[in-house]
Amino acid sequence: MHFDEEWVKAEPIVQALLYQKSVTPAAWQDLFYHVYKITSWITDGSERIRNILTNQIDRYVYEANSRIRSLQTDEGLLNCYIKEWNRFYKQASILPLPFKKIDDFSHPKRRSVVELQEETIRSLMLEKWNETIFINISEPLLIEALRLVKEERDGNIIDSNNIIGIRESFVALNEKLGEEPLRVYINTFEKQFIAQTTEYYEKICRGLLAELGVIEYMVYADKKLEEEQKRAYKYLEMSSPTAKKHMEKAVIALVENFEDTILAECSKLIAQRDVEREFMINVTNPQRLASTYLVVIVKLCVMSRRSSSSSVHKSRLHEMKLIIASRNLSPIDETVSFGYPMRIIQSAALFQMDMKVVGVNVDRFTNADENRQQYTY
Repeated sequence: MHFDEEWVKAEPIVQALLYQKSVTPAAWQDLFYHVYKITSWITDGSERIRNILTNQIDRYVYEANSRIRSLQTDEGLLNCYIKEWNRFYKQASILPLPFKKIDDFSHPKRRSVVELQEETIRSLMLEKWNETIFINISEPLLIEALRLVKEERDGNIIDSNNIIGIRESFVALNEKLGEEPLRVYINTFEKQFIAQTTEYYEKICRGLLAELGVIEYMVYADKKLEEEQKRAYKYLEMSSPTAKKHMEKAVIALVENFEDTILAECSKLIAQRDVEREFMINVTNPQRLASTYLVVIVKLCVMSRRSSSSSVHKSRLHEMKLIIASRNLSPIDETVSFGYPMRIIQSAALFQMDMKVVGVNVDRFTNADENRQQYTY
C-alpha cells in the first residue's frame, strides 16, 4: 500500500471539512476508513498525515487572517472576526475526529508514533489561530466587545454573539496543557469587563440618586442588579474562580456606595410615619412596591448585622418592621424579582417572617440548590 494512493482519496474530504463545505455521510465514513488504513499499514503514515494537516491548517488560517485584516474599522474587524471564528471553532471540534488513534490494541508497538488524537489536532488548529490571528488583534477586539456591552447597558440592541465569541476566544485559545487555562482570560476579558461595570455605574448612579430620590433609585438598583446577574451568565466564564467579583463590584457601585444616604432617607420616612405614601407616589406597580420594601429592609438588615452594637440601626429596623407589618400588603407570592447576591440574602434570612409579610419567600433563596449556585459568591 502506498501513502499517496490512499491519501488522494482522503484529502478532498479533509479540504471540504476544513473549508466548511458539504460532506455526505458516506464520505465522512470513508475518511475514517482511509485514515485507518494509512495509520495501520504505512510505517510513517501518522506522521505524514500530521505534516499535511499542519500545512493545510496553516494555509486556511493565513487566508482567514487576510480576510479579517482587510477590514478598516474596529466594528468591521469584530464582525468579520466572529464570522470567521465561529466557522473555524466549530470545525476544530469536527475535523480531528477521524484522526483519533483507533488501533491501540491491534498494534500496541505503534504507541511511540506521534498520536493523531482529537485533542492533538484540535490543539494544533487553535494554536495556529491564536498565533496568526487572535494574539495580534485581541486588544481592539476586546475594546469593541466592551463598547457593545456599554451599548447594551444603555438600552440599545446589540448582537450578543459578538461578545460571546470574544470571551470564547480568550478561553479556548489558551487551553494549553500544564498552564492555568483561564489565566489569560481572567487578566484580560474578565478584568476589563468588571472594571467597566464599576466605571459605568459610578458615573451615573450618584446623579440618578439625586434625580430619582432614594425610593425610586432602589427600584432602579434592584432592576440593574438583576440585569447584571443575567449579563454575567451570558458573557463571563462562570467557571472562573474570580467571576463572583463582577456582582460584588456591581453591588458596591449601585448600592453600598450610597448606604448613608439611603439609610438617612429611610430614617426620615420612618420618623414622618409617611412610608406608605412615599412608596406609592414613586412606585405604582404593586410588585415594585413590595420589591422596594424588600430592598430597604434588606439593606437595614445588612447594616444591623454589620453594626450589631448600634442601637440606632436596631431601632430603625424595628420601626420599619412595625410599619410594614401594619400595612397589610397583599402577598405577591414569588413574582418579585430580586438581584442581590447571597451574602445580602443571608442577612435578610435572619428576618424571614418580615420578608414573608411583603410577599417574598426567602426559603427559595437560601435552600434551593439552583439559586444557591446562582447567588453564592
